Amino acid sequence: WMRGALDRARAANAPFRERAGRWIRARLKAGEMAVLQTEVYGALLFGTPHWVGRIAPLGLAPPDMEKVADDLVRVVQKALSAN
Repeated sequence: WMRGALDRARAANAPFRERAGRWIRARLKAGEMAVLQTEVYGALLFGTPHWVGRIAPLGLAPPDMEKVADDLVRVVQKALSAN
């Protein structure tokens, strides 16, 4: 149903995107987080399966999905590393 209701889906998700955006911007400004593509934060906050399965088909996919995939792998590897 989402493919046929792009405007409704975007409107329904807008409050969550805005809240996440405020949280991310505050941490970036404070130097607490690395500067990454917006889509990487979306995948990390909302879950990669959710983002790929629901958001990307709505036309919200990044211009370079391979770059996002590489960044996600790097971030998760760093998070799980002992160093």
